Amino acid sequence: MYTSGRSASWIKLKCRRRQDFVIGGYTPPKGSRSGFGAILVGFYDEAGKLRFAGKVGTGFNEEMLDSLSEKFAALKRADSPFENPPREKGVQWLRPKLVCEVAYAEKTKDGILRQPVFMGLRADLPAKAVHEEKAASLKGDTVLGITISHPDRNIWPGVSKLELARYYEAVGERLLWHIKDRRLTLLRCPDGAGKPCFYQRHLKGKKGYFSFDSMQQVIQAVQSGAIEFHTWGATEPHTDQPDRITLDLDPGPGVSWKKLVEAARTVKTVLDGLGLRSFLKTTGGKGLHIVVPLEPGPGWDEVKSFSKDIADFLVRAKPALFIANMAKSRRGGKVFVDYLRNGETASAIAAWSARARPGATVSLPIEWKELAGGDLRARFTIKTATRRADPWTDYKTTRQSITTKMRKALRLSG
Repeated sequence: MYTSGRSASWIKLKCRRRQDFVIGGYTPPKGSRSGFGAILVGFYDEAGKLRFAGKVGTGFNEEMLDSLSEKFAALKRADSPFENPPREKGVQWLRPKLVCEVAYAEKTKDGILRQPVFMGLRADLPAKAVHEEKAASLKGDTVLGITISHPDRNIWPGVSKLELARYYEAVGERLLWHIKDRRLTLLRCPDGAGKPCFYQRHLKGKKGYFSFDSMQQVIQAVQSGAIEFHTWGATEPHTDQPDRITLDLDPGPGVSWKKLVEAARTVKTVLDGLGLRSFLKTTGGKGLHIVVPLEPGPGWDEVKSFSKDIADFLVRAKPALFIANMAKSRRGGKVFVDYLRNGETASAIAAWSARARPGATVSLPIEWKELAGGDLRARFTIKTATRRADPWTDYKTTRQSITTKMRKALRLSG
């Protein structure tokens, strides 16, 4: 029921757009403010020229002012990097190396931002890749023919239900290839990622399981409150024969990114030694998943037993690095090798699935060499992942099976 006035049950929210921009300068601080007053931002046009798009003077706390000021000190230059510099006195120009995300209400007819707010730096995006973004029309609020109700409802702060649906539309076949013909467990969050969520694997009354073969079904699930898609380890019609192993590397308290990378590379070395090809992805959380495709044949118990053998071998080989015990009290400083993902009704987050976690992160397939590029775990979000290709191209053609020789090697070594 609607009541006049402002109340907790009815709040008017302004719709704000977001876009990436290159920082090309800053103005001096005024009053009691330290560091700088506002940053000058722009984007590269089709001719490769940096075009001025406006000044951003809000959204900075003291810590960010200090951090940015330190970064600016190494980028100072005498002349403007903009093709169309603003007529502003006292500007300190910068080499256009830093990229930031800005929220704004709208643009003027000259393309200048109205009510811009600084949202943070984008360390994962090179400056030359920043171009003007055209706002997509939201008329109709439909995605792949599915009407999205409450399209402006925030799933994450500043990220709407419609944006989530459009993310899944954008990744399309990349996601569908990973979930098609697999039983699914959905994480549904009807009121958004920060509110109560629940897992659902059955259709109705515990009869039948979710299994999608089209993106329309995915979008319909999003319309019904789904954010995450978790897949089982077998495909139809051989649901009693797993076609992969998933090893979830879950870092305990005190485990750095460097140590997690060491753990992942150690697992790869062991699998390589067994003659098994493995593929890597982020989880959208704090860990990493290593996936080993298999030819269907062995049953669930056999595959789960083999994955436990791998975990036990890793613990024996590097007891200071790995643990295979579920007890959280014993995980401090170690990486838990969760082999339990390989049980018959167990599931793992699907590649390209969004996560109901802060930052709208995504579980994303990556190449092994990318581990050398710094901490990747929070880098990929529904706003950045769509630019990526799926590096698991060889997964589809990988044919390998568990052998007696592999089992003996794991049980007799370490």
